[in-house]
Amino acid sequence: MRMRPMPSERGFYLIEVMVAVMLTSVGLLGMLALQARSISYAHDSQQRQNAILLAADLARSMQANREGLVREGKLRDDAAFLVAKGSAFPSLGSGASCVTSGLGASDRIRRELACWTAQVQRRLVTDDELLKDSTFICATRDGKSCASGSKQPLLLIQLAWHSRNCRNGSPTVAEDADSACLSADADGGVERYRLSFQP
Repeated sequence: MRMRPMPSERGFYLIEVMVAVMLTSVGLLGMLALQARSISYAHDSQQRQNAILLAADLARSMQANREGLVREGKLRDDAAFLVAKGSAFPSLGSGASCVTSGLGASDRIRRELACWTAQVQRRLVTDDELLKDSTFICATRDGKSCASGSKQPLLLIQLAWHSRNCRNGSPTVAEDADSACLSADADGGVERYRLSFQP
């Protein structure tokens, strides 16, 4: 009996399949890493947006209560909105609301500042230490640093929060006073936003 010749077999070798699986998995892992980085950047962007909105909100509140800041074109010595670097912000207290009707001017300003502080703590990745040491409201001459004793009605609001964007080697980390990052390490650092304005 004669054996019929087998038609040539077609298919893939095992090594070809393994190479295809490896290339596909490398591509998928790259896409996952890109997605994770994208989420991180979106979170940092949201934090910056929150800081911008919070600073603008406080600036509007200060302009609405201008009499508590400026008298005869000069900054008042007892301006209730000013919180020096290293000073504690007022707290709202348990059970207190943000309603300011019926309060005197200085109590209304303290209540508004306490409510704003509560919003900062809710909307930014911050803690009590950052709030005390790196978040402040002060008089300024140049819009970049506090100028104690300045009567010029130019104010500076600085907000600070923990950010993964401020890593060592990041382009936002610079060795000058104007950089967005106050500190940086391998896991992240402290980012800031400044707003200077004239009430």
